[in-house]
Amino acid sequence: MVPLQKFTLIKLEKIYDENEEKLQTDYRIKSFSDFVNNCIMGYLPTIEKQLKNETIVYGNNFREF
Repeated sequence: MVPLQKFTLIKLEKIYDENEEKLQTDYRIKSFSDFVNNCIMGYLPTIEKQLKNETIVYGNNFREF
């Protein structure tokens, strides 16, 4: 597993473990895999919108000579 993926999953697992009861009662998340899927699906609309409306992240800082 790629270190960043491992780091992300460990962080998600920690959040899940610390909030398991609330996630189960308030958000109907029954397992860690449900929590991971919920995080992914919750972020997908945002990334899709950003991809459709491309913006320039880095401008030309060197100006025309």
